Amino acid sequence: MQNIFMNKLFKIFLIIIPPVILLLVFLKGKSFSNDFFLPQENLLQSGLTLPDNVNGWSSADLKWFPEEKMFEKINGRATFYIQIGVEGLFAGSWTKNGKSWSMYLYKMNNDNAAKQVFLSERGGKFTDIDIGDSAYFVGGALTFREQNLYMQFVADNPDDNAYSVTGLAVLISNQLLSEEQKEESEKVEYIFSFAKELMISGSENFTADAAFGYASLKNVDHLSCVVNSSTARWFFVKDGKDLFNGYTNELQQFGCEEFFINEKSAGGNMFGEWEMGGIINGNFFGVRKAGSKKQLIEHWDRLNSKQ
Repeated sequence: MQNIFMNKLFKIFLIIIPPVILLLVFLKGKSFSNDFFLPQENLLQSGLTLPDNVNGWSSADLKWFPEEKMFEKINGRATFYIQIGVEGLFAGSWTKNGKSWSMYLYKMNNDNAAKQVFLSERGGKFTDIDIGDSAYFVGGALTFREQNLYMQFVADNPDDNAYSVTGLAVLISNQLLSEEQKEESEKVEYIFSFAKELMISGSENFTADAAFGYASLKNVDHLSCVVNSSTARWFFVKDGKDLFNGYTNELQQFGCEEFFINEKSAGGNMFGEWEMGGIINGNFFGVRKAGSKKQLIEHWDRLNSKQ
């Protein structure tokens, strides 16, 4: 009698268990991120969608990698972009007239983040190109920046002319940027464009936080200029009219010698090098790393005269 009961129980067990297992699998799946179950197209929440063909260029394998998955495409290099601030990577390839280029398009968190990676990855030798906010060639590669988009195009054949892909970069930028962003780009002029005849090529840089060790200086553009055969570092903070007090306080706090101050500027000798900063037309400008006070004033006067 007991054996008959056990056999019936075993049969019931065999009937019940499969549906239970399926139910558990379904419930478990519901707790997973949709990233693992939805088609790749649905990951394009960033709005980075492009047509298969653009002005004769054909795309292949275009894929969006969110910040947390960028390592799948660029391995450990992802950490660099994540530290600066990135939403993700749009990668794939483009082909025209038998020539193929790999595209790495990073959507950074903001314009300053795009500027920072652009300048950080630019080497000492390059050829500037007047497209977007900034761009340059190095060998068979084009690097392009506009607003918060940072793009790299790398030729399968290093001998291919990077100029041939500039039109594609601009078309992609126009496709992806909103009308509001496009209008903003047209209004933006590089702040140091007036200094082209004075600047040392390739010396431009950007520091997002605590520039030169000053907590008050954030989102700072800076470059080296030559005035009367002397070199100094010019810097700029947009809308920095409220920085003056913080900057002068830090000058004194850090042991500035021969400190001087007037209504709109202040400076002195910091560890053997001269610097000063102040308000010019509502923005904060400065000069640092001058060899003497005389050279400092010459640079400041030239900078001031250009505004």
